[in-house]
Amino acid sequence: MRKPVEGTILTVLRDVADAAREAIGTSLTVGELLIHIKNVAYLSVKNTPELLPILKENGVVDAGGYGLALLIDGFVSSVTGEVSIELELGFDTTPTVRVAIEQIDDWEGSDYLYCTEFLFTCSDLDVAAARDFLTSMGDCELLVGSHPDFKIHVHTNDPGGVLLYMTSRGQISEVHIHNMRLQSEDRLTSLAGDQEKAETGVGAEDAATKKFGFVAVASGSGMEKILKSLGVDVVVNGGQTMNPSTQDILNAIEKIKVDQVFVFPNNKNIVMTANAAAQASGKQVKVIPTISVPQSFSALFTVDQDVSFDENTEMMLEVIKTIRSAEVTTAIKDAKMASGQLINAGDVIGLIDDDIEIVGSKVLDTTLELLNLLVNGDVDTLTILAGEDMEQNLFESLLENLEERFPDLEIDAHRGEQPLYPIVMSVE
Repeated sequence: MRKPVEGTILTVLRDVADAAREAIGTSLTVGELLIHIKNVAYLSVKNTPELLPILKENGVVDAGGYGLALLIDGFVSSVTGEVSIELELGFDTTPTVRVAIEQIDDWEGSDYLYCTEFLFTCSDLDVAAARDFLTSMGDCELLVGSHPDFKIHVHTNDPGGVLLYMTSRGQISEVHIHNMRLQSEDRLTSLAGDQEKAETGVGAEDAATKKFGFVAVASGSGMEKILKSLGVDVVVNGGQTMNPSTQDILNAIEKIKVDQVFVFPNNKNIVMTANAAAQASGKQVKVIPTISVPQSFSALFTVDQDVSFDENTEMMLEVIKTIRSAEVTTAIKDAKMASGQLINAGDVIGLIDDDIEIVGSKVLDTTLELLNLLVNGDVDTLTILAGEDMEQNLFESLLENLEERFPDLEIDAHRGEQPLYPIVMSVE
């Protein structure tokens, strides 16, 4: 454990271990020893708010520590045969009513009709000019890669115009053009069939099936839009501080009408939950352990419908190893970095792969400092997503600064509209 925190399940585990160690050689029987350990566990849980201020502020004990105490309690009761009388912890443990969340899968429409993507080869492409052209042709535009190999994606009403522009500058291959309105209608028909089957036990026959299915966890309308444009079938709402349940991810897996499904958790804290959902499913499911949404973008770009499930898994696992993720957010409480530097509530903090690296006062400055740490000779592409609290004029100013400071870096910018994090980005 790189950064153990007092007042958590780790504290309870240590206190229990210490109590057991100290009791060795005493006159306690095995049963008495176990009951003593159980009591120490509950007392340790009761003390967690004194060790972790955020618990005391909210009038709760640590949930993980309490869960461990209950586990020990059940074990001790099983061994001794004595039903425990739970210690008074000073808080209400009665379960509250769970809020029902309705899954909305309808397509709200778009100004552009055709999802157009293809591979492009050119040794002297003017990347900035090509990006400006794609922006003028539609939205959700992506141009990734480096000379001479690129992958291009754009939503447009004129796919022919896009192809004409690119073929005049290089060679294209693997062209895929999808009518998103028809895709949406097919999806709605499929969802209606699922609803019919849930209600009556009889579902409509699939009009067509595809080889692989994709589930991704994300929060933010922009992120969801990009993920679906890249082929994700179901986006499960979730992310930092709002992790979905195993059942949420399992429901998404089961909703897809193919037997081979990839899951992108897009957060370290969700990987285990995704693995549990994969094991509970009767389908063949692979969890690609992405820790950020931009990582899943790159993984999805490598998917090849003409190779096997296992080969696609290997390709995606390899590509996410090359990607580093970073976020900019605001500290919600006082804390301390591993280096000892103090963090005050309200400070802007920059994280790389979930470790706090920068503490500042402004989003723009913190983002630039963070990229100074991220960008090196092996990095050529930056994907950057603006959050819902990031004003567009500030985002554009940031992009101008990035282009001036990192002239050789290919910048792929979008509005992700994610909550809590004004900036989410990755480099590869």
